Amino acid sequence: MAHTPAQGRDPMDRRQLSEWRSEIIGSFIAIEQLLNCIISQHYFNAIHRAFFLEVLYDEYFGFQMRRRILEKILPQDMRDVLQPLNRMAAIRNYFGHSGLEVIEGGLPRPEETGAILDPRHPAKPIDFAKLFTEFKTLEERVVRSLTELFVSKGGICVTDGEGPVLKVRMK
Repeated sequence: MAHTPAQGRDPMDRRQLSEWRSEIIGSFIAIEQLLNCIISQHYFNAIHRAFFLEVLYDEYFGFQMRRRILEKILPQDMRDVLQPLNRMAAIRNYFGHSGLEVIEGGLPRPEETGAILDPRHPAKPIDFAKLFTEFKTLEERVVRSLTELFVSKGGICVTDGEGPVLKVRMK
């Protein structure tokens, strides 16, 4: 039976966790870029260069602010995207901020393995395999809904055969 990365049993688990972490964070960056496009398109009917680069891309303009604006501009019939989007953010945070392998009792030895504990349930290890699967399942639905919203606001989205590709012309 294969061990999940949360069980930290061998170096392959850590490599797998690293790959999943990279994929989750990269996917969430793409979602935040899509949110930026939706916000700019809503307020300016275009991707407004100064607003986009000086405001939306500012390091202090975080996901929660984007999500709050989305909540205000989202049509009533699309509000069901908020809960899965929030869940994806929570999963992204698990991958982005959890990684300390805990070994119980005494000084750890190099050959010992431990677990990455769940901050919400400290007695249990994080099941990264389960979280990765959940994220990827939610991602398809959320990206589809957000892409539809962007297009409904006049944005242009092309496909590359694998899915939507966001390419914008700034004003």
